[in-house]
Amino acid sequence: MALPSFDEAAIRNLANPNSYYRGEEYFASGAVHRLVCQEDRYQARVQGTHLYRVRIWEREGRLQTSCTCPYDWGGICKHLVAVMLAILEMRQAGREIRQLAPAPLVPEVPVEPILEALSAEQLRGFVRLELAENPQVAGHLQIFAQGPVPTKRKVEEYEAQIAAALEGAERPPTYYEEEEYEEEFGEDEPDEMAEDALKPFGEMARRYQAQGNWMENAKIQEAMVRACAKQLSAAGEPEEEEDEDEDYYDEDYYDEDEDYYDEDEDYYGEDYGEDLDYAGTSFRLQMEEALIRWAEALSGASPARDKQAFLKRFVGLFAEGAPPIEAQTWEKAFQMAVRSPEEAKSALKQVPVAFMREPQRAGVFLQLLDLSGDTKRYIEVGKKALLHHPRLALPLGEKLVQLGRKAEAIKVAEQALKNAGISYSFYEGPSLREQLLRFLIRVCDPRKDYARRVRYAEALLFAENQLADYLSLRDFLRTTEERAALIQKVKTHCEPSALIEIFSAEERWKDLLDCARKDPQAPEFPRMIELLRERFPAECFKLYQKVLWQVVDSGTGRGIYQQAASHARQLQKIPGHEEAFAQLILEITSKYSRRSGLIQALGELVRLGQEWRGRAAKSRLEKLTPKQLKQVGLEELGVLCPIQEEEWKKVRGFYGESQRAIARLIWAILTRQGGTMEAAAITEAIAQHRGCRPQSAAAQRSIGLNVLKQLAYVEIERKGNRLGTVRLTKAAQLSSSSSSS
Repeated sequence: MALPSFDEAAIRNLANPNSYYRGEEYFASGAVHRLVCQEDRYQARVQGTHLYRVRIWEREGRLQTSCTCPYDWGGICKHLVAVMLAILEMRQAGREIRQLAPAPLVPEVPVEPILEALSAEQLRGFVRLELAENPQVAGHLQIFAQGPVPTKRKVEEYEAQIAAALEGAERPPTYYEEEEYEEEFGEDEPDEMAEDALKPFGEMARRYQAQGNWMENAKIQEAMVRACAKQLSAAGEPEEEEDEDEDYYDEDYYDEDEDYYDEDEDYYGEDYGEDLDYAGTSFRLQMEEALIRWAEALSGASPARDKQAFLKRFVGLFAEGAPPIEAQTWEKAFQMAVRSPEEAKSALKQVPVAFMREPQRAGVFLQLLDLSGDTKRYIEVGKKALLHHPRLALPLGEKLVQLGRKAEAIKVAEQALKNAGISYSFYEGPSLREQLLRFLIRVCDPRKDYARRVRYAEALLFAENQLADYLSLRDFLRTTEERAALIQKVKTHCEPSALIEIFSAEERWKDLLDCARKDPQAPEFPRMIELLRERFPAECFKLYQKVLWQVVDSGTGRGIYQQAASHARQLQKIPGHEEAFAQLILEITSKYSRRSGLIQALGELVRLGQEWRGRAAKSRLEKLTPKQLKQVGLEELGVLCPIQEEEWKKVRGFYGESQRAIARLIWAILTRQGGTMEAAAITEAIAQHRGCRPQSAAAQRSIGLNVLKQLAYVEIERKGNRLGTVRLTKAAQLSSSSSSS
């Protein structure tokens, strides 16, 4: 299969504007590592707060992507953007992406006809042969023979076996040890060590489940949860998560100086995960996945008597309070495992009432009360719990709305809103504050609660910076004055990425230009210029020119050079400023001519600057009279030499740039003297201009005249064995009318 194909426009369509330009920054800073392709997919790693793995492939004509970062808020993440831009650059530069060896193909074999043709004894013989060569098949056969009947093995036996496998796994390396690790162990991901150790047990559980043996599956999943929990405890990781609702929100929740809303890992802060190694993360993930699979096994379990016994163990683990599992994961697991009011009532007998005061467990407690049908107690307990864990206001508010008690629901949500901080997790997605605001906007009566609804809609807009929220609020406002006031608030409180979307939707281009002038260092600045360059080319060029100079003047290094090149390519797209752009590039490369990394990063743009210099000099010189041309320096006059690139290719195999330079010098000498000179006089002119000896000047003259003769630019008369008069041919003379006057 072919590798996926895409262009810059496709990347922009897949990502929101902020993700695109953040990804462009990541690409420019060199964050993309180990970009390879294997069969029909690309894969790479991107260094952010952690090292993330990115994959890109195509299925049924549609581009598919994956990244191990937690981003899940619209479009592809910045890590995917960075990798896709790296792929595009390598394609455009004609560079090959390293191809990994394809996985070996397994031919398809029609099994059914073969089985029908074999006797029972032949099949037994084949199985014995396979068992001798592949001992693991014995375990598969045993599971198949066991069928839906549980074995006599206890959870504790599985747990001991899993613990031994986890302890025997190699310690994963730190990021800085990664290269040495790969030399010794290959290309396995550091954070997959726990997954690899648990894989055989997960496969065993899956095979039992396939035989309808859900009880054996449940035992194995429980053992994996307990074994991982003990590994985390032994590693010294805190068993309790930090209370996500402790950090109450400041009134100035849309303070421009606070970066609460970065698209993925950045909102965890610089120190997030500093003490949590790859192994800890992997143990936690595997433990929570096993818990969900355990709940899945219980969800379809029967008969009821058997399920009750296993459900008791499931609830018992929760009641112990030992495994450090996310609250949302427990709630999801209980939703799957506990399916009836009777099961909920039975579970409540095991769950301590004290859990209603613990943020990590109160959600499950209320969930069981709701399923049990005890609505009165559910509401009483829920209201008391709000002070400690406002997150529960959402299900409580929904219950009150269902009961027709909207006023109470609003009061509950407003109380929680006072205590709700910005909180994210890998599973939670939107912040609690966002969810509460959306709930209040939906529940408030548009007529009776107009002012309150507007207040909450503004709070949501300035916190989340979404175009859809702006449009919804704008359409809800009653007067033109209110809408005009909203625009002023948007200018003050919204982030640049939101301003781009809002002002584009409203076609307020001058307002967007003001934003670009206000903060040219913002990551969204290139996107603003892209939208404005056709409407305000002069202003955009002037603004972007300053930004480019600030970058190149800021220092040295690969990141700065690639950032400068990225800005330069965007600047080049501003219409009507082609010559000004080329002159700017020439000024930059002249000032920093010794920064080879910068020159290399600018690439073909440097050639544009050189071409501009040649065109400008040629345009000026062509206007001079022959008398004035005699006052022009030979090197400057050589710019007018009509040796074209296509013509030079004819002799390039034999001559280099130094020979081309001497040919231009001789052409300039002849042109300044009216097109005709004696060969000896040319030698004297070369010696005088270059300060060399006559013998060296004669050798250079010979080379230069040979080049010009091959191009049919000169005619040479000979006097015996010596060169005589040299004349420029018509093809090599200046085309300007002034040259013949």
